[in-house]
Amino acid sequence: MEKKTIKKFINEGRERKGGSLSCIYSYGNKIIKFYKGNDNRGFEKIRNEIAYLDAVPINLKEYFPQVLDVLDSREIIAFLTVNYKKMETLTNMLLVHNEDVKLVWKILKNVLDFMDHSIYTRKRCKASKSYLEKSQFIRVESALEILSGKMHGEQLVNTKFLYLNGEKLINMTALLQRIRKDKKILKIMQPSFLSYYHGNLHLANILSDQEKFILIDPRGETIGSSDYDNAKMLCHLYIRYDEIHYGYFNLDKKGDSYNLNLTNLEIGKKFDFLQKHFIQHKQIVSNKDWLKKMQLLMGFHAVSFASYHARQKTVNWKRVTAYYLSGIKLFNDYFNAKEIKIDTALYPYIPNKTK
Repeated sequence: MEKKTIKKFINEGRERKGGSLSCIYSYGNKIIKFYKGNDNRGFEKIRNEIAYLDAVPINLKEYFPQVLDVLDSREIIAFLTVNYKKMETLTNMLLVHNEDVKLVWKILKNVLDFMDHSIYTRKRCKASKSYLEKSQFIRVESALEILSGKMHGEQLVNTKFLYLNGEKLINMTALLQRIRKDKKILKIMQPSFLSYYHGNLHLANILSDQEKFILIDPRGETIGSSDYDNAKMLCHLYIRYDEIHYGYFNLDKKGDSYNLNLTNLEIGKKFDFLQKHFIQHKQIVSNKDWLKKMQLLMGFHAVSFASYHARQKTVNWKRVTAYYLSGIKLFNDYFNAKEIKIDTALYPYIPNKTK
């Protein structure tokens, strides 16, 4: 039993970076993740995460954060866990500590193998016909609603066409209608099974000390699709989520026309490496439509990323726009028969302007 209450930990702790609805405070060797506000989604997300972590099978507990204490009231929902000070996220290893990308891939490959052999083999069941509706379409429709309700997002979402790096793109509302009506696309997207999964698998949610790893910030639902996890990881690599998040990009706007480019070639080479090896690793056991499936699901993820960042306390609209454009670019590429490039980013780099 902790000597201090969670409220005292929060009051005396040091604020760290959290999600759009949650806050994270550190206090010594403890971490407190909490939500305090008026948005029911904030309470729901933390409650679901607590339930997920509590339900992790005993033989897998070492790979997930341990819930030490919980505070659940009308004003606040919070849980206390271990501060893994000696571990770094894979994102920090690459961007902050400049670790060898081959080492990072070795860790990531171990995580992928763990997911395939220890997570996706559990609680397997057939996906219902409504699964795609709930997991993809409703999620993106909610994202569009959030974006269109913002001053800068309204223009981005509600125009019929956008122009990206000189290419005319159909916008998301029309794309969504087209996808819904295409039986072939729906068949490709439909998962072959549901199972235990993570739901938020990407480099920043993998902690490692180069030997062991911990998977943090699960989505909160215990049953989902391995496709969802794999597409989220690949989307982070392919649209260069972390490069955009850390500001290694240029975005210029004139009316409905945008120019978007990445700016750090050296960092880009690392993500090229991870992307190529991730795809090669997954394609060994995947069917011929796997990359098409990933391309479609990645589009849904990218649009969702945009709305996630639009809900931040301080909104970086260039970042939001970059993620949104990534999503509609992925869908337009699919309909224009442009496949995912296995070993290069979705966007080009600006020559001689590396940082």
